[in-house]
Amino acid sequence: MFAMFIILTGLFAVGLSLVSDKDPNDALKTLYEGNVRFVKGQNIQINLDSKRRKDTTVGGQQPFATVLSCSDSRVPVEHIFNVGIGDIFNIKVAGNILGMDQQASIEYSVDHLGTPILVILGHTNCGAVMAAVTEADVEGALPYLLDKIKPAFCRVKERNPGYSPEEIIPTVIEENIWYTIEDLFRKSDIVKNRVKQGILGVVGGLYNIETGAVAWLGAHPKQEELIK
Repeated sequence: MFAMFIILTGLFAVGLSLVSDKDPNDALKTLYEGNVRFVKGQNIQINLDSKRRKDTTVGGQQPFATVLSCSDSRVPVEHIFNVGIGDIFNIKVAGNILGMDQQASIEYSVDHLGTPILVILGHTNCGAVMAAVTEADVEGALPYLLDKIKPAFCRVKERNPGYSPEEIIPTVIEENIWYTIEDLFRKSDIVKNRVKQGILGVVGGLYNIETGAVAWLGAHPKQEELIK
């Protein structure tokens, strides 16, 4: 939170208008302000009318943010950030994990569409994380998905010996956000290069499904090392 507070400090020069200059800090500020309105119940109707539909049909999409979030129905990304049509390139998958499809979608958005901010958004009470931590008996393709979360679980378990799985679930949810960012940096030169150039910011966020607030985690603590 402290790191994100520093990032946000001094960035409130723009009003409620959405990002126009593809600046990572301005994009992050817009998401931050939208979430504040959402939490307060003060959402404004923005980019949801017929003109917006026509403009994005004729002119194409120009989202200002990419968000990789969980598929959980309690995580309505556009509502959380009080934005509208064409504003967020929204990628959803259970457990906000990174598979090949998610990586390709991120790379398309940040490279071809030029979104300046990427948020890896986890959330409280994540069922996918709970299933991975409790080693739930699952079938079909679900074991593949849960295997993507288990590295985060193993890290937390090693740091917290003696704790029950249920006790460390909240910590694993946050660690899973960091692990997804690490996984992305390891696998995507496209993302790494844009971060190096300063034209893309990658941050973690933790959405509270009860309060509606996003706790901004900031950039990965080892980002400079990860993007070398």
